[in-house]
Amino acid sequence: MKLSLATASRCNERLFAFLCLPLLVASCASTPPSIPVDESTSVVGYVREFRKLSASFIDLDAPGRPTRYRQFDSYTYLWMSWPIAPLRSAKPIMLRHGLRQICNARGGTWIGTYCINSSKEFPVLFMAKEGGDAGDFTIEVIEPAPGMVSEEYRLRLAQAGYQTPVESARRLAETQRQFAEKQARIGERGTKVCRDAPPVKLVGFVEDANQDKIKVLVSARYVAGMLTGGFSQYLTWEPKQSWRVCE
Repeated sequence: MKLSLATASRCNERLFAFLCLPLLVASCASTPPSIPVDESTSVVGYVREFRKLSASFIDLDAPGRPTRYRQFDSYTYLWMSWPIAPLRSAKPIMLRHGLRQICNARGGTWIGTYCINSSKEFPVLFMAKEGGDAGDFTIEVIEPAPGMVSEEYRLRLAQAGYQTPVESARRLAETQRQFAEKQARIGERGTKVCRDAPPVKLVGFVEDANQDKIKVLVSARYVAGMLTGGFSQYLTWEPKQSWRVCE
């Protein structure tokens, strides 16, 4: 049986309406309206409004997704989560874009999870840290009260992982000192050493050493953190820098 062009056209229109239109509607529904921002926009308020507009299909008070919100005298803390599902929830990148707009409006630069203005005595204008997994998106916000940079705010940022450049440099120097201290023992007989070549890690013990190399009895092999069976021990002479003390 042959179909006329008009009949075929009507069939295509019906097929589009049946298959494609629901996807387009869902896609539009998953995109929240634009939220205007400027330097006075509250980061906490923006995130809460964004989630409200992008999560109309879920119960905002659903078990297992509690919102943590505390407003103190000098700063506000917020932790929120919502599911990431195809065609149903707003893309995290849209939220990031809005946060960067707020940061820029306040004269800051977005670096990692922090809005930074290096000209300020304390440079962090606010923190917005993303997290979650393949099925959930989380965000943690620490925002100072307008015009305030209190010791409580600095302490809360430190608890969340923030380090000033001086603190970062100090910690890096200490880590390097400890590593060098351990590596000084790499030529001592019986020292446990490791060689990393992700996802493989070899573990052995120093048998002998000269100025540049160590003789290692390689006794175990791990792949992705799992000890592999059927491994035969062997001796090898290799450069000291290829191994690290791992006791």
